[in-house]
Amino acid sequence: MQLDKNKPEKISNEEIVKIIELARWAPSGDNSQHWSFHWDGELLRVFVDKQRAEHILNPDDVCTYYAMGCLFEYIEAAALKYGYKAKLKYIDNDDLFAEYQFAECPADSGYIDSLCKRYTDRRYYKNKAVTENIINKCHNLAGKFEGIQLYFKTDKKYPEKFLDSFIKAEQFLWHKFKNLNFILQWMRLSKKEFQESSDGLSYGNLGINFIDALNLKLTRLYPFLYPLMRPFVLFKIAYNTKRYLREGAGLFTITVSDLTNNQQKIGVGRLGTQIWSYLNSEDISVQPMTSLVMQIYYFNQGNLAQAFDLNNIEYIQGAEDIFKKIYEIPSEEQLAWQFRFGYSEPVTKAMSIKRRDVDEMLNIS
Repeated sequence: MQLDKNKPEKISNEEIVKIIELARWAPSGDNSQHWSFHWDGELLRVFVDKQRAEHILNPDDVCTYYAMGCLFEYIEAAALKYGYKAKLKYIDNDDLFAEYQFAECPADSGYIDSLCKRYTDRRYYKNKAVTENIINKCHNLAGKFEGIQLYFKTDKKYPEKFLDSFIKAEQFLWHKFKNLNFILQWMRLSKKEFQESSDGLSYGNLGINFIDALNLKLTRLYPFLYPLMRPFVLFKIAYNTKRYLREGAGLFTITVSDLTNNQQKIGVGRLGTQIWSYLNSEDISVQPMTSLVMQIYYFNQGNLAQAFDLNNIEYIQGAEDIFKKIYEIPSEEQLAWQFRFGYSEPVTKAMSIKRRDVDEMLNIS
């Protein structure tokens, strides 16, 4: 590859806009897009929108760092498409999270093209294995990260205690209406809601049908329906979770040596994004399954009940030991992020989600 001699030496405002246009498609919890940018002609400053980052699964901002790692992958890949190497300076001072400078380099659009085809698939997967070559490729990606490891579980043999913990972790939103109501605010439960929004998740992307979406919308509007809906929803979550675990190709988990290390948390987001986009490029669907590992983390911190406002946390006791045993994870490593993966039907338009306009998140001075 050669440098483009017709390209200006200094990156232009128009090119920054194009980079953010692509980078805004990075994944974030419930598609909250908790970031904004400022470009002054020299530095691209990346800010965390703490109000958007607030989430019932993110009381200590662990998932914020994962999402920022995902965003960094998109920014750097997008810059490369236009012939610039994005040089990151990590700051993490209040709302200001990082700064980027840009230096000219040979253009390469391959990675950003792959990232922009990434998708989340919450549907059922086919009971079909992936090849060892694909798993080895994922391990090769993980090998580039210090203090971060990757583990696959593909035999789909799970002890009952693990299944029970997994199911109850997925059901936790329905233990308290205020927890559920928080998530409902990010759900777009009708075509009109989806068309009028630029964030959140459509019910098609959530993998639920029209009737389920209507029931959730009624629960959001009329909280007194919550006790009536709860038993049916808990049953469906249990059914779906068991099916998710017993079908598809399996699960994979990312671990770290120190989950209090912010650089490692950012690395988790970067690695997760790389594996996610690679598997999608091989027509393999992926869904992050964050609830169990996050609840294990807060249990170990001693504040699970407080963080998630739960009265009963017995289901999580011993879950980490079983989790590590079935994955063969060394005891000293800390669980960070878990995904399920497998072959599915082709992606549909109903699974689409939106992003905020560049003008809403980028300020140029």
